[in-house]
Amino acid sequence: ETRRGIALIALKEIDFDRATGKLSDTDYEFLKQKYTVEAIQAIKEEETAEAGGAAGPLRCPRCGPRPEQDARFCSDCGAALLVDARLCRACQAPLEPGSRFCSNCGSQVVAAA
Repeated sequence: ETRRGIALIALKEIDFDRATGKLSDTDYEFLKQKYTVEAIQAIKEEETAEAGGAAGPLRCPRCGPRPEQDARFCSDCGAALLVDARLCRACQAPLEPGSRFCSNCGSQVVAAA
């Protein structure tokens, strides 16, 4: 199962546990907040990966990392931009050489076109 699926199942389970009196209101609110945040993060990461956004930040060979997302050329010097495959685009964590998924957030690493 995916992180998203696990978080959504957990939300349903804590609703049931609260309704049956197995969870206090305080515990319910804490767990609801925790799993809601987890589900939202997982959904955002899935959307980023589906859009091909987990390949790594763009990098200019002259100017370094760039904020542009879909540009092909540097807005400062005009050089062709490269994908910095050493960092995950979703969470900016370092990627292991040859990895297909980020070990930090689980986003799929998409090869540069």
